[in-house]
Amino acid sequence: MTNSNNDSFENLFSFVTKSIKERERIKKEYLKNEPEKYSIFRLNSDTLLLSIAKHLEEESKSSNETLTYQYNLLYSFIRTYFVISDLIFKSDLIEAHILIRKQMETLTRLHELDKKPIAKLLKKTPNVLNLFGNAGKPLYPILSEIAHFSSIEVGNFISFKTAEGKIEPSLFPFYNKASLYCYEKHAFISLYFMYWLKEFVKKTNIESYKLSDNESKFDEIVEMAFECKIVK
Repeated sequence: MTNSNNDSFENLFSFVTKSIKERERIKKEYLKNEPEKYSIFRLNSDTLLLSIAKHLEEESKSSNETLTYQYNLLYSFIRTYFVISDLIFKSDLIEAHILIRKQMETLTRLHELDKKPIAKLLKKTPNVLNLFGNAGKPLYPILSEIAHFSSIEVGNFISFKTAEGKIEPSLFPFYNKASLYCYEKHAFISLYFMYWLKEFVKKTNIESYKLSDNESKFDEIVEMAFECKIVK
């Protein structure tokens, strides 16, 4: 191996190591600065989502084409939910916003499947504004602007102020107070999903699902969401 290759691998190793360390440091800073009521809301939401998802794993998911499609969508939503949380913790906010936009579209498609045959939906973009109404009208364009990097302001998520007062982009993330606002968007969409999910589980008659326990837990989470002003 040449010296040039050695230098390249050393640079790569150095970059990856620093990137991992910075993200872990930022996660600790985020959790330190996270308001207590947000932390309680987040932990309760995570717990409820996993509790309901556990019952889904006990069911057959291949009884018909529509049900299979629904399971694929909802499992994708749950997996992405935790990816987004991790991105927010580590201030990868552009990436988090892009995935929140994907979550809006996934949830919209799940609702569309409740009302329309699958044949009329395939290869068509979900109509997000139909589901979220007034709340979705301002949110989806903001998420799209970030996803497409269609304004200079999007760069603020990866830029910082130098000692000289200049605004410069960084290869490495840094703690950003906008993380909390990003989490609010994430939580808002996820709350809609949890409501849909608990109704879906009730409809599919999963025997192990304890209706009363999860209904009361969801009601508590909604109250917390109003307290945190995630829902206004």
